[in-house]
Amino acid sequence: MSRSVPFEQTVHYRLVCVALLLLWVGFLYPNLEDSNDALAAASAAQGTWQNQLVIVAWAALGLFHLPAAWRNSQSRQGRNLVLLALAYCGWSACTYLWSIESDLTVRRFLAFALMLIGCWGVGAGFYPRTEDGLRALGRHFMYAAFIAALMLLPSRLAGRTLAELMSPTFNLKDAARPAALTYPTGYGFLSALIVFDQLPIQRWATLAFYFLLLVFMKGRTMLGDVLAAATILASRLTMDRLIARVLLILGIIQTAFYGDLGTGGRLFVAWVIDGYDSIAPFMPWITIGGGLKDLMTLNGRLPLWTAMYEHISMQPWLGHGFGAFWTEEHMNQVFRLIGWHAVVAHSGFLDEILATGVIGLVLFMAIWIYGMALSLDYARYYDRPTGHLVFGWLLLYLLFNTMDSVNQSFYKAPFFMCFTGLFALAAQYAEPAPPAPDEPRPQPVELETIA
Repeated sequence: MSRSVPFEQTVHYRLVCVALLLLWVGFLYPNLEDSNDALAAASAAQGTWQNQLVIVAWAALGLFHLPAAWRNSQSRQGRNLVLLALAYCGWSACTYLWSIESDLTVRRFLAFALMLIGCWGVGAGFYPRTEDGLRALGRHFMYAAFIAALMLLPSRLAGRTLAELMSPTFNLKDAARPAALTYPTGYGFLSALIVFDQLPIQRWATLAFYFLLLVFMKGRTMLGDVLAAATILASRLTMDRLIARVLLILGIIQTAFYGDLGTGGRLFVAWVIDGYDSIAPFMPWITIGGGLKDLMTLNGRLPLWTAMYEHISMQPWLGHGFGAFWTEEHMNQVFRLIGWHAVVAHSGFLDEILATGVIGLVLFMAIWIYGMALSLDYARYYDRPTGHLVFGWLLLYLLFNTMDSVNQSFYKAPFFMCFTGLFALAAQYAEPAPPAPDEPRPQPVELETIA
């Protein structure tokens, strides 16, 4: 009797991996171009023909795996997740009725729906066929971060002197779109904690590389977001209860800090005022040469958010239409008010309210809260740390949205990474149930303490 070939050795698996690689390269390609114009950068992120081609190809890959995804989503957990996603999609489609830019709403909603179809098909139809779907997905996230670094860094560093690189004012924000690199690096960082749980040398080397990359990119809040999510994730992996509690408390404190920043930074601003003398020597590095004014206004976010509150008050419950608020007219209006070009609210939660209202934000958060609860349930019920990994991915998504916008800017890595992970997680419930409490259960693998 012949043995079945592992799925990872099949032509199907290898072809899909090649397709995923090509899609990722296509996703990163527009970011190779230098752009100092905020409006041009926004156009590149939302409407170029290259991006549209990648979205259609991603949806096609998802449609190919959709029959398997449908079968794997027939558990109670899978159906609940799909229904929550459909509820949000239904409400987003309804905003066409009162959208201030109906054509824009139609185009962006169709692109959003295609992205979601790709996430469902690939997440619930492809990855569950691997030996450990969530671990395989995490491994691919790590590869994605390495590929992004190889593609985006060399051209940015060419011709720069060591003195320029070491300067406190040096940053790549003016000549690059750093989020295209920092976002996947964050998800690769979290994934390395699980993927290399039995390979400490590889794990620490990979974590060090990702950490140095985030420091070099000077994504200050993004680095903090990653460390907060990683600390909480690490607290779930260590077998030492004292270390686990310390890490959990530290992670919660870091998360609360970024929650304060995302709601106006009152505590942060008060801390800066009280402790200015102690941080003054480090001010050029903290502000990247921007000075105290940038720090006190959260790098210009506070006046931007004040302007957004006025627009929110016009349609707080219904919003201005899915993907419809950031028109050229609104961008120019905001520029006249705050003095710099903003193409998003730099808060995913505000952008969601601007687009789909408080109702849309509640529906979207319902997906996230259910997904986070499901990930913890999966980790406990199946004794698999990959459940905690999905929780870390989802938490990192929320943290990224406190000072930047991923919501309503769905053509960013955190969106399709998290939704693919969510659907892959729900599909795991299609597996046979674990042994009943009175039956012997396999002992969980003890992970090396992360401290």
